[in-house]
Amino acid sequence: MTKPSGTQVSTHRLGFIINTMDGNISNNHVLLKQIASSNYPAIVINQLRSPLGHLSLPSPFQVHNCSELGLSRGRNLGIQLGNFNYAILCDDDIELCPEGLEALEAFTRQCDSDTAGVRTMLMRNKSEPWRQDYPDHSSTLNLSTPLFWRKIQKINSMELVLNLDWVREHQISFNEQLGLGSEKTNGGEEVLFMHSAISAGGSIPFAPIPIRIHEGESSGEGMSQIHAFTLGVVHNLTTPHIVYLPVFWLRFFQKSILRGWPLLYTKDYFRGLTSRSFLKPIQGK
Repeated sequence: MTKPSGTQVSTHRLGFIINTMDGNISNNHVLLKQIASSNYPAIVINQLRSPLGHLSLPSPFQVHNCSELGLSRGRNLGIQLGNFNYAILCDDDIELCPEGLEALEAFTRQCDSDTAGVRTMLMRNKSEPWRQDYPDHSSTLNLSTPLFWRKIQKINSMELVLNLDWVREHQISFNEQLGLGSEKTNGGEEVLFMHSAISAGGSIPFAPIPIRIHEGESSGEGMSQIHAFTLGVVHNLTTPHIVYLPVFWLRFFQKSILRGWPLLYTKDYFRGLTSRSFLKPIQGK
């Protein structure tokens, strides 16, 4: 993938990095209208499977059409191009909670210098949180957080807001072997990203502020052979000691029995858990 030269200068506090394919975001009129009304800039990475999917949008959208596929590749390109401090990651099928944007901007102004990103609340609709266990107060994940490498596995990318200045300075990126559009997996890229950021000394505070609405299932929900394999790979790459791996496999096997999953899922999870073909998380500087 051709990378833009130079480092982007941040000119806004908040902005959006939106990933789409073949111009599909043009069908999400609600999201486009919400962003246009927000007065925040938006980088749109439009990955093309066909030239017919070429996309053009008016300001404040900056569209970059590219032929390289893969969600992680697209997000990495957005990180390089963003000319704002904090990037709200967006899929092309979500909506926003516009009333939360001002509160989020204020929250980022109080963040410490080691903040790699902020976790926000994801909603199923305007009144129902995606998770029932969101705390009502701010908290922080960092190297001193017990079992941080387990806790980040419960965070969805649509909850994340990245500190682009910190991320670029510490050379943290999404592992392009993971995520939708990669050859062997269908997710896990956000977990590896957070693991790399925290391992490099970054912190991820939680802001109890609803920012995005996603009504349907995320790519990380449900179970299938490829998801079982992806889960095994993520556990392999984030587990601090090999002694945990047999415990993870046993737990997955027990869950498979309780939920009636096919035996193939357990085999695929084990393949991912023992795979040596994936890059270790990038530790940064």
